[in-house]
Amino acid sequence: MSVFRFSSDTILICLFALSLGVTTMGCPGGTPPPDPPKNANVSVVLGSNVTSANKAALETQAQEEWGIEDLVASLTVSVTQISLDYAGTEPPSGGPVETFELLDAPIDVDLFHLDTTGLSLLLAGAELPAGYYTALHILFENPRLVLQTDPDNVVLDLSITAQGELTIDSVFQLPEGDSILVLDIGGIHFSFDSNGALVLIINLSAEVVGDDDTEVEVCGVIDAVHPDLETFEMSAYGDFDKNSNQEPVNLVVEYGDAEIYLPNKCDTPTGTPEDLVVGANVKVEGTMTPEGTVHATKIMIKEVEDDTDEVKALGVIDAVHPDLDNFEMSAYVEYTKNGGEQDPVDLLVQYGDADIYLPTDGDTPTGTEADLVAGLEVKVYGTLTEGTVVAYKVRIRGPEGSEPVQKAGEIDAVHLDLDKFELSVGDHDYLVLYGSAGIYLPTDGDTPTGTEADLAVGAEVLVIGMKTPDHVITASAVKLLNP
Repeated sequence: MSVFRFSSDTILICLFALSLGVTTMGCPGGTPPPDPPKNANVSVVLGSNVTSANKAALETQAQEEWGIEDLVASLTVSVTQISLDYAGTEPPSGGPVETFELLDAPIDVDLFHLDTTGLSLLLAGAELPAGYYTALHILFENPRLVLQTDPDNVVLDLSITAQGELTIDSVFQLPEGDSILVLDIGGIHFSFDSNGALVLIINLSAEVVGDDDTEVEVCGVIDAVHPDLETFEMSAYGDFDKNSNQEPVNLVVEYGDAEIYLPNKCDTPTGTPEDLVVGANVKVEGTMTPEGTVHATKIMIKEVEDDTDEVKALGVIDAVHPDLDNFEMSAYVEYTKNGGEQDPVDLLVQYGDADIYLPTDGDTPTGTEADLVAGLEVKVYGTLTEGTVVAYKVRIRGPEGSEPVQKAGEIDAVHLDLDKFELSVGDHDYLVLYGSAGIYLPTDGDTPTGTEADLAVGAEVLVIGMKTPDHVITASAVKLLNP
């Protein structure tokens, strides 16, 4: 087994203690002139707690957790840069380096998915000079958090330690031939800044694996199928066509032992090898060799995009016509299946058959048409035809200007008769309406067991909900924090 491990432990003040454990594979003879560098074919994967170093530290880290991780539904970041500094075929002595960029385009990664599955996502492949490297650089940007208590809103009030610019300044060696570079974020861990906003803590480490298989998830397109060998060739991207600007990695997938899932059949593997056809988009889970062969255990065939105009429209209600079961809205963002933003547009929304969700509703809608009034900000789900949306779901976000937030602070005063408390966060004060919120004790997981009696003056809490411009938060969840 050939493994080179190097790591960077991140702490709150964004200092890094850098360490390196390297087992060398032999050095060039040193007789001038040196031989030209050989090629190192590297597959780059990103995971969470997949390296032995991070697994060993996980138990210690867990003792210091705030318990917020239990509320996460997804945590997506954009990986916008991965680069390596090459020093040459001889052990480096402080001379100049050459930097190699490994990404052609940003790739969106759900870190929570990687953390819960234990898989690593294939990001890129590169042909680099074999030899010594002195640093690895990676840039994470645009973190987006979705919480189980509020699945329809994305929390953007979130930052990453060191502004997401992480560097491992340690010497490591890429061997000649095939290898896998495993980048590991060290699990999902949070702290808070002085404004009560969440900070994602990343303990970056890496391993160069020369002859071991790695558990991976790869997405891409089938290029050729060989039924007699029970294999297919695929062009693998970061995540389907969402990252199609990224140069693909060519892989061979052995599917003989794999469960095959058809589109919209996520619970039962009803597919057969005949469903694996050229041009199909697939997500493959399995073990990957450094040579680029994946022994698949699970293959999911992606649904073929249709031409229906399903939309998510976010905007403000301008007028309501209860006799017609519709309202007019100014939609300032409109999301289609393929993503993207459009200019503000006037829409007519038919809500007669729609489920109506209040700001504090979770999975069960409790709203009625009486809750739809002018001036409210809403998110509408439905099908669009010539300016009219036939809605199947309307989620009320709050008064115009409301935004999803999470704030950590201290309770200053509690008004049990009014179902509200005052929250102090740094230099800011908020009024929190908790009447419809789930109250989570520090030991609670997905299910809240707390009551309003647990909301005591001086308690440290995390509040999740919708905030108005005048600092009133309608809470969907209140989490009591461990000290």
